Amino acid sequence: MKFKLSGEGFSQFLISSLKIKLRKEFVFIFFKKEGKALLGKGLTNFWFLIIIFFLTFLAIGFANGSLKYLSEKMANPFVRWVTIQVPYGKSEKIELIMKELAHDTADKKKYKYNSITGYNFISLYFWDDRKNMSKSAYGRSIETNDPLLSEIMDKKNLVEGFTFKGNSDIGLIVTERLLRTFHYDPSASFIYMVFGDAQDDRNIALPIRAIVKELPGNTEFLVTPYFYDQRFIDVESGGNPFLPSRAPGISMLVETGSKKLGRYTEKLQKFLNSRQDLKPYGPFVCFQPCRLVSGACSQIMITLWNDTSLNLRDRIYGMIEKNEDLQDVKYHRFYDYTGNLADMSTKPRQYDRISVEFLSLDEIKEFKTFLAKKYEIDIDMAQVESLDNYNFVTKLTMIICIILMVFSILSICLFISNLLKNHLEKIKMNIGTFLAFGIDYLSLERIYLTIIYMVMLVSMSIGIIAAWLIGYYGTIRIILLALKIKVEENETYFEQFTYWTYILLGFILIISYFVIKKITNRIFKQTPGDLLYDRV
Repeated sequence: MKFKLSGEGFSQFLISSLKIKLRKEFVFIFFKKEGKALLGKGLTNFWFLIIIFFLTFLAIGFANGSLKYLSEKMANPFVRWVTIQVPYGKSEKIELIMKELAHDTADKKKYKYNSITGYNFISLYFWDDRKNMSKSAYGRSIETNDPLLSEIMDKKNLVEGFTFKGNSDIGLIVTERLLRTFHYDPSASFIYMVFGDAQDDRNIALPIRAIVKELPGNTEFLVTPYFYDQRFIDVESGGNPFLPSRAPGISMLVETGSKKLGRYTEKLQKFLNSRQDLKPYGPFVCFQPCRLVSGACSQIMITLWNDTSLNLRDRIYGMIEKNEDLQDVKYHRFYDYTGNLADMSTKPRQYDRISVEFLSLDEIKEFKTFLAKKYEIDIDMAQVESLDNYNFVTKLTMIICIILMVFSILSICLFISNLLKNHLEKIKMNIGTFLAFGIDYLSLERIYLTIIYMVMLVSMSIGIIAAWLIGYYGTIRIILLALKIKVEENETYFEQFTYWTYILLGFILIISYFVIKKITNRIFKQTPGDLLYDRV
């Protein structure tokens, strides 16, 4: 590395800015010669300093990235919301317990929690058309005013769609994973729940309100409490609204334009009228926009006199399926349950689980003890340990970051101090000569300070840029993958420019200044004779 300096201009700058009381010609020559000496033979000192800064900022960037990743995880509402299973004997009292926890400001402050909400766990069977089979999936209910719902519907988590239409919505919010598992189209409007009595299960179309990336508690879908109550109305009594036998007439869901649909319904009406065996039932065909979903989805309805048995409706639908002239639109059978939904406004709520939103996880273990002692409700120890470990690792990473910064500052300051000390020890006699001829020691000290700081700033800039480039282009990810550590998509695990980096830079420059000052004071404040004759 060669310094190409304008001797006169640079010397004048040093003299005016640092108040050096020397001729500008001498300043430039002295600065150039001493600068080369401090850089070392073949710039070894300079390159060594670059390596120290590079490794320092690479490590700090990785530590910052880890802290950022952990803080994002800690800020994740799905992490901060703790699930508590309600014992069967407490289900009737759980609403009162929730109110006490929600309104006790002293406990909220002590255990650092905020919202308390209740929900019910639910398992549904969905139809997989590709595999021609049904499989179960797990979900939960959620109140429409639950603060967790707004977190779930945040733009970072939302893929497409909107939240529930109201408290009486029977739609679902589903994950992308659920749609992939059951081989549905990524933008599907309906998902089919398998439901019926013991002898006759059918595919019941449920509207999809929104598709999200993930849901809390390893669940795959959300429903309103209203849907939950409707789903678990006793089937044996025959009053469940989703029972296929209760659906009036024959309905079909289609996604096509109204002009084409108009021609199709005319063709379908003509076909049904042509069947002599159906004349006693007076089939009448009409269509209307589907009320369950918004968009280009319609519902074809075939009404029958006296709304005959499900077996007859199945036979008529089978005729439509087998007729090749009636296959110019794509349809799905729809067991219309919308008119059968029961009024649940007077039913008291009974939850089997409650969720607690924590502002901080510092007191999670103490909260577990408090619940067990006061309400005889226990939190799953595995969940507590998992959250406590999150909290511990975050603080441990911060401590490691601080230790790393202290070590880096000490390493750099020790290297700088030894470099300057050894150099000044070698040229003590020259310094003594300069001082004997009346050269101001403060001027010499300022020149050395400037040299050291310029070398530090240049090597620091190169080190931090090199570390940033390596971290920015995902080298940390490659290292983690090479170590067979699972990494998340779009995560670099590296963050260079944070307040930790600026604190480190500030400490290095400030401490280096005092270290350099101490060394130069010890040398330059000696008498010229002591320096010339190496007297201690």
